[in-house]
Amino acid sequence: MVIAAIGDSEVLLLHPGTILLQPGAANYAIFIVLSGQLGAYLGDPNQGDTFIPINPGECLGELSAIDGKPVSALVKVIAEARVLRLTQETFWNQLMALPGVARNLLAVLAERMRRKRQTGLIPFVRGLLRTKAG
Repeated sequence: MVIAAIGDSEVLLLHPGTILLQPGAANYAIFIVLSGQLGAYLGDPNQGDTFIPINPGECLGELSAIDGKPVSALVKVIAEARVLRLTQETFWNQLMALPGVARNLLAVLAERMRRKRQTGLIPFVRGLLRTKAG
C-alpha cells in the first residue's frame, strides 16, 4: 500500500554542500532520506556551528509542510544522499490515510521534541540560572 501511495514521488540525488531547506523559506514537501546524510543547522554553519544529523529513514521538512510556516533550520547535505520528495498532496491524501505511517510520523515528531528539550532551551535556561545565582 505504501509503494502505491508514493509511486509518483521523485527521488533526488544530492551532492555534499547542497542546501535542501533554507530558514525562512516556504516549503511544500516532506523529504525522506534513503541514503547518505544531511545536517540540520539551527545556527550558522559558516561559524562552525554543529549540525543535527539526519540519517537514512528519517524525514525532514514535515513541520513546515504540515503547518505552512517557513522553514526553521538550514538543511545541508553532508554525504551524498538520495532523498524521496513527497508532495503535500501525496502526504495528506495517500500516506496519512495509512495508520502505520501516521503513527510513525507522530513518533518522529515526539522524538524530535524530546531531543530539542534535552539539547536546546532547557539546558540553556539552566545555564542562565546558574550564572545569575553564582
